[in-house]
Amino acid sequence: MQTKKVEDLARTAIDVKTAVFVEVPNETDLATAAGVEQRYVTVPLDQRFLLLFTFLKNNTNKKIMVFFSLCNSVKFHSELLNYVDIPVIDVHGRKKKQKRTTNFFQFCKQTTWTLLCTDVAARGLDIPSVDWIIQFDPPDDPKEHIHRVGRTAHGDKALDGHYSS
Repeated sequence: MQTKKVEDLARTAIDVKTAVFVEVPNETDLATAAGVEQRYVTVPLDQRFLLLFTFLKNNTNKKIMVFFSLCNSVKFHSELLNYVDIPVIDVHGRKKKQKRTTNFFQFCKQTTWTLLCTDVAARGLDIPSVDWIIQFDPPDDPKEHIHRVGRTAHGDKALDGHYSS
């Protein structure tokens, strides 16, 4: 909760039209794993893919998970990134269970690779040594954010993408 003085100071220093407001609830069940560094970037909508491509290209020595909200988006980005020589693997709800399982275990065995996925990979899976979590699309529920970021509890970084049109 902000005091009146803090609100007055904020109004004088912050452009409300472009400000990003973050509400932090007091509930401990909405806390992320201790020690996980979280960052976010604001990117124009037409530059989303370019930023993802550049980030993945510059981090080929890392183990990365990229979360999307739609199965079709995972499939599209997987095909596009593989086409432009960024090797990725994908897991989503429309992929046959056997192929999802195979892809999941292939990703787990690697020390460096990128997995594109929906929230099907956010809960209950033990994925060792994930360096980065990228939330290309925001989750629908704050609890999903915690589960997604929890994939890197043994790693150290999470990156949220916040996009504007």
